[in-house]
Amino acid sequence: MGKPKTVITENGAVYQLSDPSALRLVYRIVGVALILMGAVLTLISPAGVAFAALGLALVFWLPKKIQPAKKFLRFTGTPCAGNCTFGHWDPKVHTGQAQLERFEKAVHQPMAILSYNAQNGFAEIKGSGSDTYMTSLDECTCPDFDKRSKPCKHIYFLALQMGYTSDDFYSC
Repeated sequence: MGKPKTVITENGAVYQLSDPSALRLVYRIVGVALILMGAVLTLISPAGVAFAALGLALVFWLPKKIQPAKKFLRFTGTPCAGNCTFGHWDPKVHTGQAQLERFEKAVHQPMAILSYNAQNGFAEIKGSGSDTYMTSLDECTCPDFDKRSKPCKHIYFLALQMGYTSDDFYSC
């Protein structure tokens, strides 16, 4: 049936923790193989000591350093729906074809929240490419926001994840 998933709450967000035990086991198996290879090689050459030392590190030291990875699940608290906008934006900023296209990208392109800090309101968002951006409801580190200073797809994505809906800022 499997081990139950560990869920934690941190800085206003709920995360699921990965189980690093499989990776730790692999490191230990490789480490034992290196220790054995090093022991055999030491009989032939002093270089075998290096293999044995690396093996010992993989068996005893490195597995302790492996921490569980955090996967963002959801925000804590109540949804923010029912407003005409979010952040410091005037509701009129959401009108226009360009903003509608950015909102559609926020809905349909693959993005993910990697972490969120409720104290400063910033989320680390993995964009539709391989880049990550620090995003709040007011600003983003992406080139689109830097160029236009209007809500980008990452800001809309964050707003949607926080419970805002298209009705909240397209029906005002």
